Amino acid sequence: MRIEAIGRRRPLTLLAVSAAAVGAVAGSASASSHRTLFVSPHGHDTAACTHKHPCKTIGRAVAKAHRGDSIKVAPGTYREQVVVDKKLDIGGQSKPIVNALGQTNGFRITSAGAGSVIHNFRVKNANEEGILALHTSRVVIQNNTVTNNDRAVNQTTPSGQCEPQGETPGDCGEGIHLNGTRHSRVTGNLVQGNSGGILLTDETGPASFNTISRNRVKGNLQDCGITLASHNPAAVKLTGPPLPDTGTPQPSVAGVHDNLIQSNNVVGNGVTTPGAGIQMAGGPPGAAVYSNTIKNNTVTANGHPGITLHSHAPGQDFNGNKVLDNIVNRNATHGDDTAGVTQTTGILLFSGADHLRNTVVRGNTIRDNHFGIWTKNVPPIAKSANTFHNVAVPVHQQ
Repeated sequence: MRIEAIGRRRPLTLLAVSAAAVGAVAGSASASSHRTLFVSPHGHDTAACTHKHPCKTIGRAVAKAHRGDSIKVAPGTYREQVVVDKKLDIGGQSKPIVNALGQTNGFRITSAGAGSVIHNFRVKNANEEGILALHTSRVVIQNNTVTNNDRAVNQTTPSGQCEPQGETPGDCGEGIHLNGTRHSRVTGNLVQGNSGGILLTDETGPASFNTISRNRVKGNLQDCGITLASHNPAAVKLTGPPLPDTGTPQPSVAGVHDNLIQSNNVVGNGVTTPGAGIQMAGGPPGAAVYSNTIKNNTVTANGHPGITLHSHAPGQDFNGNKVLDNIVNRNATHGDDTAGVTQTTGILLFSGADHLRNTVVRGNTIRDNHFGIWTKNVPPIAKSANTFHNVAVPVHQQ
């Protein structure tokens, strides 16, 4: 019956309470419909994935799960690649091992897996990334140990992401890779002994509004610790010849932008094949790495400078990046051949073509380097904006 037919109206507060109550009941019913599935090395893939009758593989539990379900994985070793193609919470108990030997990835999260959480695993031995998030969003990768992946980089004839691109060696996507992924978090992981550590790229769409925090990224010897790399020429729509300031960013199409890299410990990466601790880099004209914040990280003993920006081609957008309040110890044990720098360097910001705008370098503590901050085509940086200890040349600007 319509309220008007009664001849009087209910108080608005009563209507609001009633609507809230209905919503709460609906929400409770929805939440109660989500199940928890169980996996154990002692289970069977013909089982129902219950606590009493667990599945044997994580992949089987994913296949049986519905969107929004949780999967609990018992201690042990699981020899598989797990493709996450629906929103799931997949958690390990006492850090079970996903041994992806002979597989492309340990975990691969697809666009249909948006909103998934992968936590408390040891992921190792994949030919390419240990954990790959591909053209997706709202993913959480937390408290995992990701080691000894990118194995195919050492093959006689590497293929796929392991194949070198011109002068750039293949990196197999590094240990954890967010490819075209947005609004996601990579936090509290140990990423060690892969070719490189954590990678954000834009081949399949923008890598934007992600948070990379509280990770330990160490001993990834063949590439950088944390890399923000734009490979997509559609990130900037060029309106004329690829000259400075002639393009418009296309943030919904591509680009690596508005990411927060915070409170990570980045040590000893890029030592065999030189790589930076934290690097922002772009390939072709039209690539873009802009408006990112690198804050409160500790960066030590990496092959190239501790925090690095490399913009090589004209028509790129590398503006508005902020480097704030980091502790940058001795880095660039191999110098930086791109910029022609042979001495140890804390922070290096290099633009080979365009003059960058709105670059901020402030509040950093830089120790035990020849160059504290080395820049080219970057707005002037006041020596007083940062703190230097045992640094021969605090700020060198070209």
